Amino acid sequence: MQFFFKLTNLTDLNLFISAGQNDWVSAEQAAERAVTEDRNNVAALRLLALFTATHPPLSQLGDGGRGGSIASSIGGGDADADDDDDEDEPDGRSSSGKKGGRSSGKKRATVAQQLQTLASVMEKLEPNNAALALETAQLFSGLCLEPRHQGALEVVGHMFRRALDLLSSPQGGNFASLASSSASSDEVLAAATCDLAQIAVQRAAAAAGIGASSNSSSSGVVLRYASEAMDLYRRASKLDPSNTKALVGMIQCQVLQGSMDDASEQLEMVKVMSDGEAPDAKFLLLECRLALYAAQRDKARSAATGQSSSGKSARAALRLLEKAAKVHKRTSRAAAKGAWMGELSQGGSAGGGSASSGLCFAERAMVGAQPFVGLEIAALYLSHCEDTDPSGGFGPPSSGATSSSANGSSSSSGGRKKGGGGASSGVAGERGDALERALSVAKDLIGQVPSLVEAHFLAARATLSLDAQHPDSALKLLKRCLKVDPGFAPAHLLTATIALDYLGNPRFAQQALDTALGLDFSVRNDPKYHLARARVLAAQGQSEQALAQLVDAADILTDLKPADRAALEVGKVAL
Repeated sequence: MQFFFKLTNLTDLNLFISAGQNDWVSAEQAAERAVTEDRNNVAALRLLALFTATHPPLSQLGDGGRGGSIASSIGGGDADADDDDDEDEPDGRSSSGKKGGRSSGKKRATVAQQLQTLASVMEKLEPNNAALALETAQLFSGLCLEPRHQGALEVVGHMFRRALDLLSSPQGGNFASLASSSASSDEVLAAATCDLAQIAVQRAAAAAGIGASSNSSSSGVVLRYASEAMDLYRRASKLDPSNTKALVGMIQCQVLQGSMDDASEQLEMVKVMSDGEAPDAKFLLLECRLALYAAQRDKARSAATGQSSSGKSARAALRLLEKAAKVHKRTSRAAAKGAWMGELSQGGSAGGGSASSGLCFAERAMVGAQPFVGLEIAALYLSHCEDTDPSGGFGPPSSGATSSSANGSSSSSGGRKKGGGGASSGVAGERGDALERALSVAKDLIGQVPSLVEAHFLAARATLSLDAQHPDSALKLLKRCLKVDPGFAPAHLLTATIALDYLGNPRFAQQALDTALGLDFSVRNDPKYHLARARVLAAQGQSEQALAQLVDAADILTDLKPADRAALEVGKVAL
């Protein structure tokens, strides 16, 4: 009996209508009232957890909790008009956060805590409901994307495993509620197994630095998660050999494990098997990454032979990235429209109106948005437009150039200004277009998930590169980023870079680096930390200590990417 899907009272109606209108403040307040009346209200508990996963506390951003004002202020808003949002009152609350915010000073529970409560209630009230466990896990698996959400991912993984156990048992194997009547039990189990494998893929990708964050984890962590995901995808493929999601997932694991040639071969096989079927954004991004690998390999071969690289693979990678961005945007909009139209077709019932979907329309739209895909698209656009700084980052940014804050490198902006009418010709124009696309994707992500720290960070990088003459906009984004997650080390490193390159303030840079190290000791594994630390020492006239910093970094960090090792070597030569 799925009683929690049905409209029970006016509070539930207000709760779901508010979420559907993107009025998350009212939705949260309605959900809190519903939980006060019934602490076992699954719909309200799930919406509260969703709010916490997607929106920071209102006192941190002062935007009314709706996300749109944040996104609209990036890259195109009036900087002065936005200054008041960052001013804090003496009692620690944002001045604009008073309106519509929480009035009680009660500390907000974490996503992990809320999900644990939700899981306990679900197991108590619906111990044999596989559909509920699976749909709830699918909702949150695509939102808990950052290191601070590892505890939440543990709970989500438990939900997936519980759903699989139920689906494999006579009590919970209600496959009709999860798929079309033509789907077999093995096909449903295979799909659920792929969902569980995706969690391990997300963890491996985060450890490998595939998103906005830097690579600060050991390769052993990446391989462990990739191996776990590979085993699950193989199990899914054995259950349903026609499941292309499992085949693509195994290719993802090969990429994470560094088996690029094997992954390329498998990708061609999947393309043949798809028989002309239009690829989704995730498949196109995977193809893009393999094209980038081919471009790097061609560049290395050309350097060894003394010949110039044709750049064919790099251009192919950019075309694939642009196609992936278009497909992702189209599918996200279609998901939002489909969720709303589905709600209308169900007569506006609170829970979505059917036993086959216990998610309300706002929740279904969030599942379809796939923010993790948007993060990868924005990060790849930024990677495309960043070149190695010939000075190793030891000189101030020259006129018409911008510092590539995340990589300790620099890229030419071609005199491009924020809000300009288009890119200049040649490489600068292509780079400018990529930066604008990265910023646009990041803005959309912040609008969908305002608490997504890496989206703020990517937006700050793109904003800084587009408008090097006005770093205040990037600093404002970083400030918001660090309010949501003070321990996000890449934001501290970028702040230090801005302090050195644009503000000429080594003391401020030193403070940012010390803060990063104090909050996340693993930042010492990031070569950009050592580069910035050496630059601070050099700016303070301690050249010998700066050189020793880089020499030690090259000795300690044995698992460096070629570009990072080259930056360290260039830095030593500059000193």
